[in-house]
Amino acid sequence: MSDKAPSPKNTISQEVLDMSKKIAESLTIDKKTGHGEAADGIYEANLPETLTVETVKAVTDYNTTFVAAGTHAFGTIAIEAMKSSKNLTEANVKIKMFDKDVLGVSIERSKDYNNALAKEGQPKTVTKFGVVQTVYDVNAGGNKSGQLKLVRKEIAAMASEFLSK
Repeated sequence: MSDKAPSPKNTISQEVLDMSKKIAESLTIDKKTGHGEAADGIYEANLPETLTVETVKAVTDYNTTFVAAGTHAFGTIAIEAMKSSKNLTEANVKIKMFDKDVLGVSIERSKDYNNALAKEGQPKTVTKFGVVQTVYDVNAGGNKSGQLKLVRKEIAAMASEFLSK
């Protein structure tokens, strides 16, 4: 959170660039494998003064509980709906969380999986019922005038300039 004026629409904000520089100091990359490493505490070290670690932890804990509770709530009513309707094979919901973040829950009546541990004479597939898929979509792309979109464009331009030769 900054009291800096918003940046022009097609420019990465100074706030993002300053934080990027601080984060980069805590990152390394193996130039042979491409595997990167980040120092512990990098997230906490870059919190703005107005946001405490305790506040972030409380919000994270709440979101973790909300995702589990939302999945349980929808799963419960989805199974009841499937029980009453034999033709219903899948149920989905999107639950808006804060700002543009979304919890997506999908329940499949059944799904067949390959049974890699099957011995001779055993079925090669196994059917599981009530298969749950949960997605917590944190939409960082819509923040602060599309800063993530601008960063992606800049990285692509850099790659085009330096890697296409």
